[in-house]
Amino acid sequence: DEAARDKDADFAAQCRGIAEKLRPRERASALGVAQAWRTQALRGADKDVADKLVAIRITIDMHNAPLSGVIAYLQEISGLNYVIDTKTIEIPDNVLVTIKITDTSLAQVLECITLPRGLDARIESGVVIISRTEK
Repeated sequence: DEAARDKDADFAAQCRGIAEKLRPRERASALGVAQAWRTQALRGADKDVADKLVAIRITIDMHNAPLSGVIAYLQEISGLNYVIDTKTIEIPDNVLVTIKITDTSLAQVLECITLPRGLDARIESGVVIISRTEK
């Protein structure tokens, strides 16, 4: 249905706009080092993971899903390895995510999931690590 696709496209554009507004700028302090993987000096497997985050496009529709379930879904469809840092996010199932985005890069989806919740994504040893941002 064309109206539904238009509505989904509008929502995805809004989410991308929100993610762009929330992306830290020079001297911004409110979000700390959010999306650290974008500023990391990446080599080898870490660079390959970062390239895949940008290249892979996905559609996701989840309502009040636990963070651990959302990350498991991203892992399943992308083939990338993810870890939720339980030292900074003690009970990942208590972090609920509602997201509906079509044909969007995995990198932007990660931003829509993490930034509004004060979370961060970084890449270490070929693994995407989701943690709470440092304050």
